[in-house]
Amino acid sequence: DDLADVVRCYLSASIPPSKVKAIVSLYLAARALARSGEVYDGAKQRVHLNLRSLTRMLQYVKLMLPMGYPVHRCLFEGACMVLATQLHPTCARQMEGLITRHLASDAPPV
Repeated sequence: DDLADVVRCYLSASIPPSKVKAIVSLYLAARALARSGEVYDGAKQRVHLNLRSLTRMLQYVKLMLPMGYPVHRCLFEGACMVLATQLHPTCARQMEGLITRHLASDAPPV
């Protein structure tokens, strides 16, 4: 899968293979949600998620991992920053739920 290759290229050995699949799954689900028009930004405009959105999230994770943060925290924060921050508050909660279902299901308790 090309998206999995992109994730592995950015994060290489930093994350386990199961997380690669979770990241790809999250991106595809978030993109489908955005394309459906169910989520919108603070100005009630349609949100556009593309490959740049995915790579911005991965860049954040790549930057934070060497600082000693756990993988699950870096992934969650990067995903929230890229996918949920610009959304209307109601939609942001919906997107955060999606992020949690895809990324935090196997994360250790904080």
